[in-house]
Amino acid sequence: MRPRIQQADEKVRFTAYGHIIHRYLRYVLIRCTGYTNDKSQVQRMAVYALVTACLLFDKLTRLGQLGSLVEMMVKIVGEDPTWECNTYRWAETHDREPVFVLDERMCEVAGAINALDQFSRELLVLHHIEGIEIATLADAHGVSTDDIRQALAEAEGELIELLHGLSSWDGQIKPDVHALLMALASCIDQAWADALATYAMRYVAAWND
Repeated sequence: MRPRIQQADEKVRFTAYGHIIHRYLRYVLIRCTGYTNDKSQVQRMAVYALVTACLLFDKLTRLGQLGSLVEMMVKIVGEDPTWECNTYRWAETHDREPVFVLDERMCEVAGAINALDQFSRELLVLHHIEGIEIATLADAHGVSTDDIRQALAEAEGELIELLHGLSSWDGQIKPDVHALLMALASCIDQAWADALATYAMRYVAAWND
């Protein structure tokens, strides 16, 4: 009986890993724009963040801590001075290929969302881009739906305020946050992102062999 139980546990665990990678992949890619838009460097950052989040998932006391863990790993790799030096050395001999194809407006949207605090950014991406319902977010963070609804409204207001602080948005009508974030997500090289998700899952599987 024990091998069957172990196989069932592994199936549940890998299903959870798949959900984590799917839910946070675009969040991580957007977050990486605060450091680089180069595919080879983003791949390293994203795989580290996503695989670490999967492997440490069982250590979390609640699902709402997952975003903070992902954020911490992106920050650690993104601010690694050794990685920065290697980036410059690599750039001397290679052409950079972007993850996001961004026009000026989308660059400003990416910059504005990365200027928010981690919780606000996470709510905006998970709700508007990943389509996660307010009730699900509330359950993950152990708070009421009213709390999440209020936090989401505040995050949207802060994003709009940041955009209005930019000259190109002066005099604009109130930006549609949902439309802007969906437009930002559409700038991702989706085929590459899907391959990256598969790549991350292979690392997780290799660790558990």
